[in-house]
Amino acid sequence: MNCSSPGPEVDLFSKHELYTRALRATDYKDVCQIYLATFPSMDDDDYSAAWLNRCETSSTVLLQRSFSTADKPLGEPKLIGFGLVSQSPATTAAAAEKKLWFLAVAADHRSGGSGSRLLKAIMATSPSLCLAPVNDEKIIAWYQKNGFEIVQRYPFVHEDIPTCLMARVCAEDSEATSRQSTLTCSEVYSLESTPCSSRKESLGSWDSDFN
Repeated sequence: MNCSSPGPEVDLFSKHELYTRALRATDYKDVCQIYLATFPSMDDDDYSAAWLNRCETSSTVLLQRSFSTADKPLGEPKLIGFGLVSQSPATTAAAAEKKLWFLAVAADHRSGGSGSRLLKAIMATSPSLCLAPVNDEKIIAWYQKNGFEIVQRYPFVHEDIPTCLMARVCAEDSEATSRQSTLTCSEVYSLESTPCSSRKESLGSWDSDFN
């Protein structure tokens, strides 16, 4: 048994920096891993549609960069969260509206305001934004805390089906415009589920089509 002194401990990961940027096609695999670990399989079709129809100027990823005690970068930045936003075509009645379909942060990074930071980055690119949160009062309250309001309620059908529509509208927009907002299949969850191999294979096969 070696009883020699190990010497002073050095914390190689003494500093972490979070930052956001626009989602890229090359982020697909990292985004997919977080999606699989967060959302149930019933959302796979919606996820594929959200990726195909994503708004490139508003869909955003959250990354973490690590530094040594000497402030030297340690490896490549790690993608730890994403938000998929789509944009519907503009009509004569109203400008194009953006919809947040999915927002997720990796399970080991969900404390410390990571989700709020990601959401605020998306909001900065989308003055008018709507979403249908999972049927969970804590999640709904979180969005309210971050500047969203309930603009429409739906009857309860299933615990995984949203019961309200929320919107964040810029100050110059009228209340009537926000009340007219519609959402087709936007669900935002903070639930965890165990990904199965068949889902990984299925989602992986979309990669070439989605770039």
